[in-house]
Amino acid sequence: MPTPKLTQAECARRKRVIEDCLREGYAPLDYPLVGTRGSAVIDAARRLGISPGTLYNQVKRNAVRPNWKLFIPLKPSAAPVPAAVPEPVPERAERVEMTRLRDQVSSLQTQLRDADREHLDEKEVRERIFKLAAYEPSPPKWLIETHKNPSGVAGVPSTIWSDWHCGEVVTLAETNGVNEFNFAIAERRIKKLVTNTLDLCFHHMTGATYPGIVVNLGGDMISGSLHPELEQTDEDDIFPTILWTVDRLIWGLEQLADRFELVYVPGVPGNHGRVFDKKPHNKRYAYRNADWLIYKLLERHFQKDGRVTFDIPPTGEALYRVYGHRYMLVHGDDLGVRGGDGIIGAIGPIMRGEIKMRTSSAQIGRDYDTLLMGHWHQDLILPRAIVNPCLKGYDEYARRTLRAVPNDPAQMLWFTHPKYGITAYWKVQLTEATRSTEQRWLTIPEAR
Repeated sequence: MPTPKLTQAECARRKRVIEDCLREGYAPLDYPLVGTRGSAVIDAARRLGISPGTLYNQVKRNAVRPNWKLFIPLKPSAAPVPAAVPEPVPERAERVEMTRLRDQVSSLQTQLRDADREHLDEKEVRERIFKLAAYEPSPPKWLIETHKNPSGVAGVPSTIWSDWHCGEVVTLAETNGVNEFNFAIAERRIKKLVTNTLDLCFHHMTGATYPGIVVNLGGDMISGSLHPELEQTDEDDIFPTILWTVDRLIWGLEQLADRFELVYVPGVPGNHGRVFDKKPHNKRYAYRNADWLIYKLLERHFQKDGRVTFDIPPTGEALYRVYGHRYMLVHGDDLGVRGGDGIIGAIGPIMRGEIKMRTSSAQIGRDYDTLLMGHWHQDLILPRAIVNPCLKGYDEYARRTLRAVPNDPAQMLWFTHPKYGITAYWKVQLTEATRSTEQRWLTIPEAR
């Protein structure tokens, strides 16, 4: 049952008793008890024969309104030293509410500590873990400024380095003699990639003067033991493979910097770098990815080299411009589509995914002209997308599960002209087999 409401007479009686206590030297509410006889409210409750908590609540709710100015302090000589007086005890309902609030505060404090402990934003990671200078990456000026005299200019070369799958082992026996792959072969192909890129840019293009080069790091740089069969067959463990790959990437970027002077390196993670999470995570995806770690180690190495600029967004989507042409770099596994077609292969899902990507990006002001990706292990030049083949080449999965047409190991290279946009595509071949140069340039079958 609810507590009966106090009558005016009872309120006046309780008020009078409290004021008597004030005149006798008992302290008002919120008044220091030192030098007084104690609390006027507590002593009045004793005289009235009620709970101190009840009287305390009635005073706080202004049901009982004593005149606190009637308090008469004791003279110093007469003031006894009061014993420790307990605080007024709240009623049960108030105690339950106070307990609930304390539990809620404790839970929120725990969540806040956990969030502080787990949260490492981009700036903290750069400064605390990798000891990098605190700066925001920005593309060099040659990426966004139009050349004053476009005639005779070859444009800006761009390449995608993706799907290297370093550490994976592919055997000739299991690919019907089509391809093999291991650390030694990967190293030869990486050297051939850099050598052939330089050769194509400087010996096979007119007006071979460039303001710089763009090297898109598109993810899946290591095998990452993503599947159980890779855990059993990869040539080395994950972390030694990361260091091996970083060393070869440093060499390649240094070779390009020596020739082009300026190198812009956007980087996004792939699915094989997901070494901690066999099932894809949406939150903190980049920070838990081996590709992101590789890129950060590269950035740390080149932090004092002004020729190389890195852009490693935590979203896994790098948006930039070359002479006004807008490029969006992704790995290609997160287009929001699945499946393929027995006739046109991956073209169907890639085109559907590009439309979804273009629409969602445009809604937030991140429009692009060309989408760059890897992941699909084949070279495709589509109206609004460039798909990169892989350095690893044909493997057992492509033969047994996909029944895919074998693709030679290669990486894409193209040029963006300040006036004409994309003007030339090259497929940088990395095969080790060489064709005979003694063949005639044209042959016609003889009539039967």
